[in-house]
Amino acid sequence: MGKLFIKRLYQVVLLLAFLRSLNAWFTWDISKSLFIFSALISIFYFLVYDRELEIRKHLKIILLYVASIISLGYGNNLTEMLNTIPIIVFLTTTREFKTQTLDLIVKLLSYFLIVSLILFLLSFFFSLPNLGQIEHPSWDEYVYTNYVFFIKGQFYDIRFNSIFLEPGHLGMIIAFLLFAIRFNFKRWEVWVMILIEIFTLSLAGYILVAIGYFLSILIKSRSVYRFIFYVILIFGSLYLAGKYYNNGNNLLNTLIIARMEYDQEKGIAGNNRATTNADEYLDRIINNGDIWIGMPQNYIKDENLGAGWKIFLIRYGLFSLLVFALFYYQSTATILYNSRKYNLFFLVLIAIAFLQRSYPWWESWIIPFVSGMSYLGKKNKNYL
Repeated sequence: MGKLFIKRLYQVVLLLAFLRSLNAWFTWDISKSLFIFSALISIFYFLVYDRELEIRKHLKIILLYVASIISLGYGNNLTEMLNTIPIIVFLTTTREFKTQTLDLIVKLLSYFLIVSLILFLLSFFFSLPNLGQIEHPSWDEYVYTNYVFFIKGQFYDIRFNSIFLEPGHLGMIIAFLLFAIRFNFKRWEVWVMILIEIFTLSLAGYILVAIGYFLSILIKSRSVYRFIFYVILIFGSLYLAGKYYNNGNNLLNTLIIARMEYDQEKGIAGNNRATTNADEYLDRIINNGDIWIGMPQNYIKDENLGAGWKIFLIRYGLFSLLVFALFYYQSTATILYNSRKYNLFFLVLIAIAFLQRSYPWWESWIIPFVSGMSYLGKKNKNYL
């Protein structure tokens, strides 16, 4: 009973780390003592379950993970280094533990999101009790009314982001979780997450889910031509429906299709991931040779440059990008419980997500990625 309690407590630590990386509202002003507590619980789990852990097998990816965090400039930041401990321990855990943890996160998140969505929809028709306004310190546009089970701000209007900072963050992670559990439509959680994805109105989320789904088909399909036919059929049908239904005056066209059309300046009309200042900064560090280490943080910390790969290079440099790439790639080579094709396709999905939201250190990236490559399905029912 004691060992099981420690295991569950450590899984709670991983769940909190997952939610914190997605900027759940209750983690915005989180106490440093919680990071210490999480690190201690992780170490305690490591000591109690040391005989079951696979340290030697995963040593290379552990070292690459630590090097990745240090490359962000966090080597002297005690809080950030403490944050690495839960994931370091997680990397050493067994395949069964990773599967159980992924199932736990998927199930609990699905339960919560469906309640959150129902309350969010009711808020358009009824005046629900709330805790007033809250503001995230990173940007003055991040002002929300806090309904506890969801937050609602004018900046995102009708888009659903549940308790998280942005609907795009939620849409991105749903794509990772769906791919991690193999788009298993026999699971009710898959249908819930697809429903939630729709209400995020996140173009990037839609694209990632679509790419993830078709990659999962390609893994199983013996015919590439059949795969291509399905892609053309489904996307062609959606395009025609959006462009011609009600003469294009519909949500599918205005929020999705029109944003994917060619734009002379942006390339893609919906490409608003980086500002013109970001382009100027990127040109500057390329020309002066700082591209390897990025721009000093105190120089750009007050600027809202956007998100995506350009911002990552500006803030952290090409060296950090290469170290993270090595960590993710080495993980696909080390964690070979399933087909190598699946691992590499998950890496492709991660790389595509990186182009528009570049947060490879987030626990909500690493946990689904590592767990997905270890996934057993629901053969082990004892995961709650």
